[in-house]
Amino acid sequence: MIEIIPSRFDTSASLSFRTALRQRGVRLWPVFFDRLSRISIGVALCVLISGCATPRSAKEFAEPVSLVSRVGKERSCEATGPFAPAGSIRLEQHVLVSDSEGNIPKNRHDGSFSKAFRTIMAGYVEEFNRRKRLGNAMGKDSPPPRLLFYFNGGLNFQADVEAQAERQIPCMMADGYYPVFFVWDTGHIPSYWEQIWNVYDGQVRHEPWVKLRAPFLFGTHVISGFSGAPVDYLVEGRRFWRAVRGIPPCSMTVRNTPDYCPEEQRVRFVDQQGGADPNESTVYAAPSADLSEPEIGSLLGYSALFPVRLFSAPLAHGLGDATWENYLRRTRTTIRRTVEFDLDRYAPGRIHDGLNPDEFRKVNDSFTKGTGVFARFFETLLQYYKGKRRLCSEWFCDESRTLSPDRGDSGSSAEHKSDDDAIVSALANARITLIGHSMGAIVINELVERFPDLPYGDIVVMASAASLRDTRRVITHYFENPFTPVPKMRGKPRDTRFYSLMLHPLNDAGESTGAGLIPSGSLLMWIDEMYEVPKTPEDKTFGYWPTAKAGRRMFGHAAQVRTLYRVFNRAEAASGEESNPVRHGDFNNDDMCFWRPAFWGVNGTGWESLYSDLPPEALQACRKKE
Repeated sequence: MIEIIPSRFDTSASLSFRTALRQRGVRLWPVFFDRLSRISIGVALCVLISGCATPRSAKEFAEPVSLVSRVGKERSCEATGPFAPAGSIRLEQHVLVSDSEGNIPKNRHDGSFSKAFRTIMAGYVEEFNRRKRLGNAMGKDSPPPRLLFYFNGGLNFQADVEAQAERQIPCMMADGYYPVFFVWDTGHIPSYWEQIWNVYDGQVRHEPWVKLRAPFLFGTHVISGFSGAPVDYLVEGRRFWRAVRGIPPCSMTVRNTPDYCPEEQRVRFVDQQGGADPNESTVYAAPSADLSEPEIGSLLGYSALFPVRLFSAPLAHGLGDATWENYLRRTRTTIRRTVEFDLDRYAPGRIHDGLNPDEFRKVNDSFTKGTGVFARFFETLLQYYKGKRRLCSEWFCDESRTLSPDRGDSGSSAEHKSDDDAIVSALANARITLIGHSMGAIVINELVERFPDLPYGDIVVMASAASLRDTRRVITHYFENPFTPVPKMRGKPRDTRFYSLMLHPLNDAGESTGAGLIPSGSLLMWIDEMYEVPKTPEDKTFGYWPTAKAGRRMFGHAAQVRTLYRVFNRAEAASGEESNPVRHGDFNNDDMCFWRPAFWGVNGTGWESLYSDLPPEALQACRKKE
């Protein structure tokens, strides 16, 4: 494998000495102020306000993590059973990181996509073979592990998601999966700082004039937040009142729907259908979903802090709006990098690490659906699933498009062919489970739309921040078009199930953050009310039950009969009871076991048999820990 050495400035013969010095100055100027800003503002805010963690070093990322030393430390899920990993795991085999521009960071897999893909798939092949050996030892066939691809949501630092992966990977493997965490940093303060300091026209820029905008942008955001404050106070006040009323409106109920509500508000639930496969989209919710104890103390405390929110609400809107813009930019660059649109990327003074015109063109030619690291992974995985193996832009082929031994990565061609054959064999009967939380659902929509021919078994979105419009379009089109990638499946209907998991709407509406010092409501409420005000109701976030409830019949019939909605209880579970998320971020908690079909609501339906290859524990709900 040949690694491309980043070019700091053009060294062509036509470049003058003055231009070279000017470029070098452009490079050093941002470096100096970047370091100064991180020390004076970034670090101080992170430590004092958000407590952000430091990502693991490259060495720690690649080294095995002993499971023995992790027992009883922070983990709430249980990694037991024959499939539970023994000894240690390596994060580099289970985590794929995208930086702010859609590349692999230099401290993850050495910044090499080919190394990242091979490391992750080598881990899958190892687990595939381990399962076969376990089956032989037990005298029966052992099903291959299901590939589980998890996509984090907003308000997550890279270090926190990697720590989550370290805790949950053993539990997922014990439940019959081979997990891969697709990670991108959505920490709030670093995202806002990058947005005003480096981002212009949707791209990360390093020119001095871009950085000079920062104080003016900050002032503009503050002024904008306060100018729109009266509207925010009214919107939040109305939502808060609807959430605390003794008789909530139709849109805020799940099971106890008032008689005066329209017909489309009435839902037949799984337990009312005797577990039969639904002939239309069905909802799983406990009969007690709407029950909860009065929270008089919380109500009074939140009301008493209204004077504080007179000042915090404008900041949450003004600064948060810019932060959300960068969240979206970072989320979308995992699929398509902005450098693909930069026609001036080779101009003097422009800096793009690792760009070489010839290699950049090859990558663009091979990855027409996106050169972001997540899109490249899915494109390469699809090639192996089809049996076509490596992509020439990554492993450097000769003119006949066969591997060139003198340009290949470390190892002989025979070794590479053996590795390729093992990956192809392991993927032959693979099943992929996609799970996305919040903004992770936006990434899933992008990937399913671009790569519909991978063998998805389950598509699971939790508190989806994607719009109803985008979700309906992607999922309907996916199910209405037959499976096509390999001859044995060509033309057959898709055997995929789509799950949408949501909080109780009153919990979305009344979620308290920062001890009531900032406006109430989950991230989905903030998106719909402040950051992405919908042009029509179909533009609202799909992970909010009133939106999904009204829109579930807008999906095509093929999608409706393969969709299950789950709405969780309003009341928080007591210790020892079945886990139940009541806040937007709860879905990621260890004791939720969000990867288990039991969490998705399949128990009591005709779909339980679809998961007979998983251990029995996967169809058991996790219990809330102390």
